[in-house]
Order: sequence, then C-alpha cells, then structure tokens
Amino acid sequence: MVNLCYAEDTKKIYDGLELLQFFSTREWIFKSDKFLALNGLLTEADRKIFPTIDFTFVPLDQYMIRIILGTRQYCLKEDLSSLPRCRQKQKMLVLHLINISPFIK
Repeated sequence: MVNLCYAEDTKKIYDGLELLQFFSTREWIFKSDKFLALNGLLTEADRKIFPTIDFTFVPLDQYMIRIILGTRQYCLKEDLSSLPRCRQKQKMLVLHLINISPFIK
C-alpha cells in the first residue's frame, strides 16, 4: 500500500515543477542599465529615502533563501508554518536512504 502522505508530496512536487517549467526552461534577460544607473544620480538625501536601490550589499545566501521561501509560499501555496514538519520528514528520508544505500546495486 502506498503511503498517502508521500503520494500527496509527490503530487505537490509535480504540480510545482509544472508551474515553474515555463520559466525555468527559458533564458530570461532583463536589461536594467537605466535602473542601476539611478544609484549614481541620487543625492545623499535621496539615498536615505530609497536605501534599497544599491543591490551590491545584498548577501546572496539571504537572497536565495528568500526566493525559495517566496516560491514555496506564493507559487506552491504552502504555509511556512509547515517548515519544521517538512525538515523532519526530509531528515528521515535522508536517514532512510543512507541505511538502504549499501543494499542497492
């Protein structure tokens, strides 16, 4: 008998991949030269009002975490409160794969 929880998880993964397939299989180039040039045109007072226009200070690891959480929350429509349960399931799956890997040929 198939575990329904894993079947539901597989369905969610499949639906998520279907949703993102259009965007992930194409090359997207957004020219933002004028937007990036705005930073050089701002006065000191403007920089205090609009501090986020300088993207050179954004740490990549935090940026990627926010992208993943945003995709999970808004594209896959999953509640972020389920993260601890999902992490626990992932750890159990990894432990299971480690335990059965010596027997797989």
